[in-house]
Amino acid sequence: PSADTCLIAIMGDYFHYDSMASVTPQHRNQLDSDVRYKQMTEAGINALTHCIDLALGKFKTIRVILEKGNHDPIGILWLQSLISRLYKDNPRVTTDESPAHFHYYQFGATLIGTHHGDGKAAKFAELPDIMAHDCADIWSSTRHRYWWTGHVHNKKIEDKRTCQIESLRVLAPGDSYSSSQGYRARRDLQAIVFHREFGERWRYNVTPEMLA
Repeated sequence: PSADTCLIAIMGDYFHYDSMASVTPQHRNQLDSDVRYKQMTEAGINALTHCIDLALGKFKTIRVILEKGNHDPIGILWLQSLISRLYKDNPRVTTDESPAHFHYYQFGATLIGTHHGDGKAAKFAELPDIMAHDCADIWSSTRHRYWWTGHVHNKKIEDKRTCQIESLRVLAPGDSYSSSQGYRARRDLQAIVFHREFGERWRYNVTPEMLA
């Protein structure tokens, strides 16, 4: 639906690998790829700018948050800088270029925190305190607080005393490694609609079958 503001939030692992070697940077797990890093990055840039341009046709202001994942901790940094430069002359688009592992966005009485979801700090039990510490200046001025994470690709929601925490699915298909480990999570992306005063109102789920 029509709205003033659009937040485009990528929960990490936007790029499947982070160098000319198609492995995860930290644990060196082998990944499916066609080993053409440039082709993958061009597809990623085109997809994201297409998304932003579509949003510009409908919303007044666009905010872009790109979380670094365990698959692309370097790639997401240059993507942040690139998107910021591509839209530097458009005051309607802003990109969060912070290299931090946690990002935040306030919309009226709503506070949204984003994080890829890997590491000890990403445990659901830790996230409320991290938000309260990092956002002490706006914590008391918001009534609806949400965490969004990725990483495990499974849908999971927990209501804590001070915020709701959610692990989101992904749209992309699994590779041979995830298939061999038995991962079979459903695939989708979501458009979540927030009211400036009342918080989350509606959700729209999009699946690969709908896109086809």
